[in-house]
Amino acid sequence: MKKIISLSILIVFIFLIFSNTAYAGDIKVEIKQEDRNPAVITITDSQNIKNVWVYQEMSENKYTLIKVRSFDNIKEVKLSIPIIRLSTAEKRNFKVIIEDESGKYSKTLSVDKILTKEELNKKILATAKPKTSPTKTPTKTTTPTKTPTKTPAKTTTPTKKPTKTPVKTTPKVTETQLRQKLVEVALKEVGTTNGRKYLAYCLQPDSPNNWCSEFASWCGGECGYYTAGIYPLFYYAQQGVDWFRSKGRLRDRSYVPSPGDICFTGGSAPNHTAIVCRVDKSKNIFYTIDGGSDVKENRRNLYDGSIYGYGVPNYAALANQLNKGK
Repeated sequence: MKKIISLSILIVFIFLIFSNTAYAGDIKVEIKQEDRNPAVITITDSQNIKNVWVYQEMSENKYTLIKVRSFDNIKEVKLSIPIIRLSTAEKRNFKVIIEDESGKYSKTLSVDKILTKEELNKKILATAKPKTSPTKTPTKTTTPTKTPTKTPAKTTTPTKKPTKTPVKTTPKVTETQLRQKLVEVALKEVGTTNGRKYLAYCLQPDSPNNWCSEFASWCGGECGYYTAGIYPLFYYAQQGVDWFRSKGRLRDRSYVPSPGDICFTGGSAPNHTAIVCRVDKSKNIFYTIDGGSDVKENRRNLYDGSIYGYGVPNYAALANQLNKGK
């Protein structure tokens, strides 16, 4: 009797192994350069995908998590790998873990040397064929002979001085405009309760709370200030403080901020990040847009002891750079 039970268990175990292996073949994962994206991971699954984790090999057999995404009722997903995580190595290995309705499955894949955005643009331009239209051969037409007409007598008209066409000048970009751009992006997010896109921008796993720094980072990225080099990508307050300090752009709590500055609070140690949106010096107050568990506007006192300091992006340098290019 015991032998029969043991044999039954073994048969069930073998069935489960082979059924799971057979199902894993229904998942297809590939990575390649697509359009103007440096690298895109495409996942197709015969069942609904719930979660995806992407790990990148940093050194031999050592991987770090670079992307986490959750999905609902979807069988194909495309994930672009942020360019800040890519290198020009000849080959880069990735590990992708997919969780669907049947469980978790792991795929390891690699991509050859990843082109930068500039190299991609050159490649696209080089392969683009200019459209040429066939040249038409003009047909000869015979013109009828005209009878000579009398030439009217010339009348002299006063010569007019040519009027100068005014040269259109593009208005210069100001520091105030760049500051206000960050504020406007932040204000549009007020009322948002899901921080998934802010966390994904900073390559952080989903979390219902504690995404204040990711929110501030995302706003700067939306304005193009991260790629311009005047704004950090950071996912906790101390990291943002360290970046501004390294650039000589960190101010202490005695500084009176302006809209577009980054406020760090926490007293003796920074633990929260917010974007300054309005300042009323006459009342010694200022307003910030804060992320965290939701995006909202807060009022603060200019001389509140909970303020650690301020990060001041170099808007003036960016304005000069933009104006030189005009």
